[in-house]
Amino acid sequence: MKTVRTILILISVFLFLLCSCAEDEAVATVAVVNGETITQEEFDYFKARQRANIINYYISEFNAKVDEDFWQKDFNGITPEKDLEDRAISECVKAKIQLVLCRENGIYDDISFVGLRQRAEKFNSQDKSGAIGLKTIEMDTFYTYYIDTGVMELKNILGEKELAPTQEEINVCLENFGTREENYTAARKTAISKKYDDMIEKLCKEADVQK
Repeated sequence: MKTVRTILILISVFLFLLCSCAEDEAVATVAVVNGETITQEEFDYFKARQRANIINYYISEFNAKVDEDFWQKDFNGITPEKDLEDRAISECVKAKIQLVLCRENGIYDDISFVGLRQRAEKFNSQDKSGAIGLKTIEMDTFYTYYIDTGVMELKNILGEKELAPTQEEINVCLENFGTREENYTAARKTAISKKYDDMIEKLCKEADVQK
């Protein structure tokens, strides 16, 4: 009996360690931006989204041949693999900064990659018979969907506060539209978007990123 009990204990310990390793791998940290963790999953998500852009860039700029050595070839001091990783990290940082703003403004309570994925899965599992509008969130783009949706709400919220455009800023945007009365709202939204983009660019440059 002691032998059987010992074996069972060893198996339990092994399974515990195995699960712990799997969990650690799932939430492996790639970088930390302003104290917020960027996980391996987030990093891989943006690498997958940037992959085609990287390939097209090196084909266009260097007439590169996409073969098995492509990702490790040196092009003006950088490899496509390193370029891909740098772009993915930049996208991660921008996403995290915007998601933190979403949390601070009450748009999302859980801004983690896993949390937003679960949010999408829950939405997709709900019965939407007869409902008007979005019926399904594509799981290969769910993270970008929630970022883009959050940004739209952010602009509406901040556009009434710290990003509220001046009349002069609206007038500048009106020059690209037509009749003042008909396009005032569109010009105001354009002015807010510009101020928002400038703010995010500044926050990204000032971010404390630890890799």
